[in-house]
Amino acid sequence: SAAIKNSNSMLDVIDNLKKSNVTIKKGRGLNFIDADGVSIKGSQIDRKYSLQGFEKLIHQKTEKTIVKR
Repeated sequence: SAAIKNSNSMLDVIDNLKKSNVTIKKGRGLNFIDADGVSIKGSQIDRKYSLQGFEKLIHQKTEKTIVKR
């Protein structure tokens, strides 16, 4: 997703998704909720969008950004 590719932190992802009228609810996992109120678990989209997978993606992206500086 572009929201993830263009983000360096969880807060960036949340802000980028809000621009697309999508919110994230964090509980034991992640739920993505669109403007119509339709909710889907991140792990149902792809395992990398589960809470653990998502945190891993952001962590890897952050490490790459630090190394490039």
